[in-house]
Amino acid sequence: MMKNTAEKKYIDFFVASEALLNKDSSEEVNRHRMEAFESFKAIGFPNKSIESYKYTDISEAFAQDLDMSIQSQNIDINAENIFKCDVLHLDAYLALFAKGQYVSKERIINNDEGIIVCSFKEAAKKYPELFSKYYNKLAKNDSDGTVAINTALAYDGVFVYVPKSKQLDKPIQVVNLQVDGVNNNSIQLRNLVIVEENAEAKVIFCDDSLTSNMHLSNSVTEVFVAENARVEITKMQNEHSESINVSSIFFDQKDHSVATCHTTSLLGGVIRNNVNMIMDGEHCQANAFGIALIDKQQQVDTHTYIHHAKPNCSSNQLFKNIIDDAGKGIFAGTVLVDKNAQATNAQQSNNNIILTKTAKMNTKPQLIIYADDVKCSHGATVGQLDDNAMFYMRARGIEEKDAKMLLMYAFADDVVKKMSIKSLKENTEDLIQKRLSGELSLCRNCSSRIMKNSAI
Repeated sequence: MMKNTAEKKYIDFFVASEALLNKDSSEEVNRHRMEAFESFKAIGFPNKSIESYKYTDISEAFAQDLDMSIQSQNIDINAENIFKCDVLHLDAYLALFAKGQYVSKERIINNDEGIIVCSFKEAAKKYPELFSKYYNKLAKNDSDGTVAINTALAYDGVFVYVPKSKQLDKPIQVVNLQVDGVNNNSIQLRNLVIVEENAEAKVIFCDDSLTSNMHLSNSVTEVFVAENARVEITKMQNEHSESINVSSIFFDQKDHSVATCHTTSLLGGVIRNNVNMIMDGEHCQANAFGIALIDKQQQVDTHTYIHHAKPNCSSNQLFKNIIDDAGKGIFAGTVLVDKNAQATNAQQSNNNIILTKTAKMNTKPQLIIYADDVKCSHGATVGQLDDNAMFYMRARGIEEKDAKMLLMYAFADDVVKKMSIKSLKENTEDLIQKRLSGELSLCRNCSSRIMKNSAI
């Protein structure tokens, strides 16, 4: 089978870099690396001939002229110099990555609770038994080439472990930062989050940029939620129109656990978000929420897969898009209810506002039900701003521009208010308001950003 340009480039890179990758990684990572590479050679990158990628040819994104070097670079980053404004700097433990390298110089959490937050590469070597028990158990290397190439080229990322009955006193903020002084680059981040019985953790993944250079970030995150555990994962994407961001998150839940995934796509070029959640225990709750603001030629493609594998579980999905100019939004959500997953309650909703005739939205909510005792619903709406609401506000002296912004803000806030971290919720509301109101810089007091996009 003839490989396209992107696939050949990544295959050639792996062959040339295999020795260096293996030298700096653990045996466990290297074992999965080879298996994933064989899968990638067989399936390649997804393209539009695959139903789940019908509207997004990811192979085109990976074919861009990007530097895939894995050589360690001397990148001197001072977190205090980056977060000079109060929008992105939350009250959280900070793990910082620059060009895919873990650059946090100090231990993130200093306590005797057994909680571990460190780099993926360090965890694989320092905690081999724990690492090998969970690593690559959820990621589907044989069905998605973006996941397979991530596993094949996995170099670094964040590792979070919360032992039984422990709780983090504040969230972990993982910042994947693109910086000046490096070439257009392609990075593969691999994250592993393990939360044991009766424990709790909240992790915020922030993709941000201090450069206007083209770059591609392909991340895979595996999240294990044990019995009676609670986990909240938030994905914040805030880059620029030359960025390509592919994110795949996999959850595995056991009895009486609660897992929540938030996806907020504020700014980017091409974004693909895959959210996969399996409730492999009874009385689980899975929540998936997302908001995307899309304009210019930008594209945000969201694909969810919620699997009810056991009885007495519930899932909730709410995803919204606001699309302007020639922007493009895609949502494909699947809820699978197994035959033995009786007493399932699954709710799925996708709502979208398009602001121009050139804006596009493709949506496909889907239920696959094999059980007979279920309460399931799904639905999607695509429309414009409410004319009656606009008339109501205009009649009370509110200018059209302000009325439009208020309606869009209220539409988006239905999703944002579901965040449980108060400071993150407030900061996200602030970012959305700035994006909708036409501010070129997303941070009121930050002068270091390079943004080429106007707002929605």
